Amino acid sequence: MLAVATADAQTMVEAAQKAGVYLMYGENWVYAPSITRAERLITASKGTIVELRGGECHSGSHSPYSKIWRYTGGGALLRLGAHPIGAMLYLKQQEGLARQGQPIRPVAVSAEVGDLSRIRSVAAEAKSWIVTGWQDVENWAALIITFADDARAIVYASDAVLGGMESKLEIFLSNSHLKCNLSPNNLLQAYSPQPDVFGDEYIMEKVNTSAGWSTPIPDEDWSSGHLAMCQDFIAAVAENRPARADGNLGLEVTRLIYTAYVAAATGQRIEIDAA
Repeated sequence: MLAVATADAQTMVEAAQKAGVYLMYGENWVYAPSITRAERLITASKGTIVELRGGECHSGSHSPYSKIWRYTGGGALLRLGAHPIGAMLYLKQQEGLARQGQPIRPVAVSAEVGDLSRIRSVAAEAKSWIVTGWQDVENWAALIITFADDARAIVYASDAVLGGMESKLEIFLSNSHLKCNLSPNNLLQAYSPQPDVFGDEYIMEKVNTSAGWSTPIPDEDWSSGHLAMCQDFIAAVAENRPARADGNLGLEVTRLIYTAYVAAATGQRIEIDAA
């Protein structure tokens, strides 16, 4: 899969270049307001990103196909981990371009993956709130990325987290510290003693009750970056320029994720092939 997926992504990038068109990569984290604001602060600080920590977690995919490798090509690492990975690679690329005219690339990765629903005591529970039935994909993943400048990134992804979607990125710089909360955020906090108080009002993705304290997100499409992403894609076509999240970023994310699967399978730290 490392060879096949990377080759397919490379072919897409080359085909777009040959046709004289722009290939966009649909990574909403790059466009999330909290991360774009953090990017401006990073640029203003002129500091070095020494470490990134981030992940996406929730209580399992809406799709039954997510549990089968042949339909998805991976589990939590691919479906969820791709988002923080994309943002991390993008920020290090931009730092390198600003500092030395060349993006700072990932050069090695180590990883572990697993299925937490197979923990014996979890499997024995009469009713498990953790989604089960994963066939041949992981529902949990963690990895460490090493960049060419020796900066590090820690990525986590899980389908075994209750309480709604969690999408967070923490950025440690030589002169500052930034925390980005895509979900949940505290623009609005609400409390209800019973789940029927707010009727059928939407609270946030993957939260299974509105009872108690919750964080109803005012505009999830905005806070997650989807609106800004679509706007940039349209503007890129109109202005004949690359999008901020382009095919090359997608290629880098694909290469890193499948290298991480190799690292998890072998139990080794694997160097990332830039070819």
